[in-house]
Formats: sequence, C-alpha cells, structure tokens
Amino acid sequence: MAFILQEPIYKSQKGENKRAYHYFKMYKKFNGNLADFQRYLEKLWGENEGKLRDIFYEYDIKKGQPPSYKVLEKWHSVFEWKIRKQAYDDEIEEDVESGIKKAYIEGLTEDFRKTAKFKELNLDAAINESENGSLSPNGAEARANANSKLQSDMRTSAGLDNGTTKVKADVNGELNIDSNVDVRHHSAAEDIILNPAYAELTRKLLEDVTNEEGTDS
Repeated sequence: MAFILQEPIYKSQKGENKRAYHYFKMYKKFNGNLADFQRYLEKLWGENEGKLRDIFYEYDIKKGQPPSYKVLEKWHSVFEWKIRKQAYDDEIEEDVESGIKKAYIEGLTEDFRKTAKFKELNLDAAINESENGSLSPNGAEARANANSKLQSDMRTSAGLDNGTTKVKADVNGELNIDSNVDVRHHSAAEDIILNPAYAELTRKLLEDVTNEEGTDS
C-alpha cells in the first residue's frame, strides 16, 4: 500500500510506525544529510550513557545500539523524509520571517507614535509662542527644520532610502509651512512614517495661528 501524506506532512502520518517517527522528529531539525544524521546518532549514543531514554527509542535501547544507516535509509524512502523535512524547514522559515516582519512593523509604529507626539509638542510650543508674540521667523524655521531632521533620521533608521522628504518654513510677514514628499517606491513602512495626516494638521493649525495674528494687528 502506498504511503499517502496528509497535511501538515512533517507531523506524524497514518501508517508511520512510532519508532520511525521518533527519529524523523530528530532528523527534520538536523542540519545535514542522512549519513551525517546516522553518525550524529552514534555520537549521541556514546556521549549519553545513562541518559539514553531521553534521546533514543526504547527498542534501540533494548537492542543496545542506535538505528543503522540501512534502517534510516528505509524510513527515509518509505516515509518520504526528504520532502517532509523540506516542508518543516519552509514552515519554520515562514514563521521566522513573519515574526521579524511583525516586530519590525511594531517598532516602526512605536517610532511613528513618538514622532507624532514630538510634532504635537513642537506645534503646541509654536502656538503658545505665537500667542505671546514671541514666535520669530527664525524660531519657526528652526522648528520646521527639527521636524524635517527627525523625519529624515526615522527614514534612515528604517532603511528607507528610496524617497526624499523636505519640509521648508518661510516666514515673510506671515507663517506657513510647505511640505513636499517625493516617494519613488512605497512600502508598508513608508506609509507609516510618511503619513500625510500630521503634515496637513500642522499646516492647518499654523495657518489658523497666522490668521489670528493678522486679525489682531
């Protein structure tokens, strides 16, 4: 009867004996070919006298030696060890990549939150200075440059070097901030860092401040 694999194929299969699966669980995590694996079992046997039950199947312990290469080769062929090991490697690689991506995006999200908070505090300070009549053109430009540098540093830290961001503040009797974002290649990380909502909010709030100042004068 043909051996039919069922998903997930690197798990125990119907028709697979327990002894064979015991060693396949070790082999699927082993970095090497079948001959290397057989030598590895022999080495474990010699180095773990008295602790064999933690490693080897009870039949082999009673027999007094690990499975031979001939036995392993038979299991490798009959129970499709090669493709099952590859399936296990692929699953592990996918899990690792997903974990890295998740951690990366979470880190960028936290950085973006901190950046947004910085801009909020910076804007509040600018509004307060404007209301008190102490917001100078040089001060406004310095704040805009600080925001620009922070955003640039964020992009560099995230490895986003395919786009450019420029923030310019010109104060000629009135206060305005022009934001120009040129992104040649979008990614999820760029969408997080270059979210235009905060630039637009900054523009509107500072324009409100400017209009109020013009009304009072």
